[in-house]
Amino acid sequence: MTKLLPTNLFLGLGLVALFRIIGWEKNLNETIEAYRSEPFAWGSNDCFTFAVRCEEAICGKTRFPELYKAEYTNQFGSMRAFMREGYYGMIDCLHQRLNEIDMAVAQRGDWAAVGTTHGLAIGVVTGDKIAVTGEHGLVFLPYSSAVKAWRI
Repeated sequence: MTKLLPTNLFLGLGLVALFRIIGWEKNLNETIEAYRSEPFAWGSNDCFTFAVRCEEAICGKTRFPELYKAEYTNQFGSMRAFMREGYYGMIDCLHQRLNEIDMAVAQRGDWAAVGTTHGLAIGVVTGDKIAVTGEHGLVFLPYSSAVKAWRI
């Protein structure tokens, strides 16, 4: 059984800190490997759902349970799911629920926003790369492609 460190430390401004669980590195590696060849699919394996799975692997739970369970099948539906919860979109939600950090201090497991042809996508920092869902599975983009980052 995975032992959890204290969770749900309230930081003010609506931010809640989750702590990394013992063994999170192994859990994150397993999650990345499990989705390495899974193609992008809105609502089941898009950038947000992949990032939330990684957060669960790292922290044992997520700060986004109601959004992770949202049902949508396209980009418009994804946006509508965030708006139903009172956000202007995914990035607004991340700004309100996570601590934004400078990319210079982002570490393995943190989230990063990268530009794509469809707008900003969320990826997971793996070290010197950022794992993002792609048409045929995960794509590992250079660390330098990130425009924002958040601490997990």
